[in-house]
Amino acid sequence: MTSVFAVGVHKSGSTLMHNVIYDLCKLNGFEPIDIRRQAFKQQCSTPDWPASLIEFMGAQGQVYYGFRKLTGLTNIPKFSKAIKIFLVRDPRDVAVSFYFNVVKDGLSHPSVRFQADIPKSIDDFVISGRVDSIFDELLTYSEFIANDTNSICFKYEDIIFKKREWFAGLCKILDVTVSDSEMDTLVKFHDRIPEKENPTAHIRAVKPGNYKQHPGQKSIDYIQQKYDPIFEYFNYCKS
Repeated sequence: MTSVFAVGVHKSGSTLMHNVIYDLCKLNGFEPIDIRRQAFKQQCSTPDWPASLIEFMGAQGQVYYGFRKLTGLTNIPKFSKAIKIFLVRDPRDVAVSFYFNVVKDGLSHPSVRFQADIPKSIDDFVISGRVDSIFDELLTYSEFIANDTNSICFKYEDIIFKKREWFAGLCKILDVTVSDSEMDTLVKFHDRIPEKENPTAHIRAVKPGNYKQHPGQKSIDYIQQKYDPIFEYFNYCKS
């Protein structure tokens, strides 16, 4: 089996993808390697952990998940030869999701040191550059995927309401099988769609295009102008 790496940009549904990959592997009798957890156990610092940790973990044929950034991975031979699963999302919805995440967590959010760091509006949040690191990662994804024949990219908008089909596609990539009843259970468990938007919930809103429900034309203009290549490569229509 060829190694598989799962990489999902922050606020793209990456937690869902990683959880599903874990469940599919466990149903087939093996456990994928959670990079973040292993890094913590080995006390690897952020600049060093991708190469050192994956070298430590050994042989080909593993499923590695938990990645949100490509930083450090592209220089690892095992990664270059592996199958890569990417998950991306409309950057405008990413911005809104991240904004509500920071507002909800307040002072407990890693990006917030002082009360003044809590954003007052989506426009201020985005235009001040608070989401640029995620957008930059999307750019990095696009440049990498365009030149890598072993990369498979899913868009949040294409899979969020078609989980059964997406899970079946992941099974083929991971070279695993599940029964119909197991698939039914997985879909039912992971298909969590709130009836209405709940700003204080972890799953706040699911429907693509949620950015249209929130005032923030300045931020939309900022994203569309500064990060035009993301829209071009991933075929997101500008508003």
